[in-house]
Amino acid sequence: MAAKSIPAVTWYTDQQALARGEPGIVFSFIAALATALQARGDPVEPVWLMGASGWAFRIIVEKGLCPSSTSVFDWRSILPESVRNAGWECIAVTRLWDEEAVRAERQAEARAAIVAGIDAGTPAIVWDLKLPEWGVITGYDDEAQVFYGLAGDGQPATMPYAELGEREVKILSVVVPGAPNGRPRAEAVRRALETAVRHAEGGEWGDRPEYQDGLAAFEQWARALTSPIGPTHEQAIYHAAHWAGARCYARDFLRGQCAGCPTLQPAADAYAKVANGLLAVWRQTVSLQHAGQSERALLAEQVREAGCYEREAIAAIKRHLAQA
Repeated sequence: MAAKSIPAVTWYTDQQALARGEPGIVFSFIAALATALQARGDPVEPVWLMGASGWAFRIIVEKGLCPSSTSVFDWRSILPESVRNAGWECIAVTRLWDEEAVRAERQAEARAAIVAGIDAGTPAIVWDLKLPEWGVITGYDDEAQVFYGLAGDGQPATMPYAELGEREVKILSVVVPGAPNGRPRAEAVRRALETAVRHAEGGEWGDRPEYQDGLAAFEQWARALTSPIGPTHEQAIYHAAHWAGARCYARDFLRGQCAGCPTLQPAADAYAKVANGLLAVWRQTVSLQHAGQSERALLAEQVREAGCYEREAIAAIKRHLAQA
């Protein structure tokens, strides 16, 4: 029987973003990816990870601001490509609700990938380690039949082998980053911008009327804020932090490309306006423990205004891609 762990793993936080008063990386999959890379000694560039992965440009909103919105998308295609476009190969094992016939097979495949990754010094990114977000598994013990790691809140967590993919939300997602894949950065930038446009225009979506993504998500968010019941304070903060943080990275990612591609400057400027607007929403949401209808209506108008600037940004990206 074997046991192994990667020592002294800490959850990644973008300290520079926090120092600027921004949320940083809130989306747990990319935070877990940064944690895994950091643990094995790879350089972590948070702006690049969020931008190249496409997650700086995504937004998904459930009609009542349920936190599930940040995990309702095509895991099988988007998650591994997030890693690959950022510059690393990966092993990805997924099993969804409608794949009962391969439940045991996928769990065994995922367990083998986790163990191989840890043996090679790389934590595995795993769904629902302690709560329904992505965390990292950093160790295993065959005798105890238990995995050890950090949950999406950065706190220590354990998971019996048998519960892999079988916890609160009974679906399986395991991604283990591999070696650098050598994808040229110019190609990665182009793919990320194409992702931004595709996502904004609904090209990554299925038929889920209670959820909206891309440009349509801003109106969904605004309506949720002004609904008679309204979201809880925690739900409102959760969404505002995710999407404000993401748009700060969209702004910075595009600014980083403008020196070589001045045609991206209008998109960078527009995303700066989106980021400023959503940062204001986030900060006000945090401070408003008991927001009244008038206060929520003001937040909703700020969300709508940010959505208008996002539309400008996407139009600018489309013009850039047409000229490239």
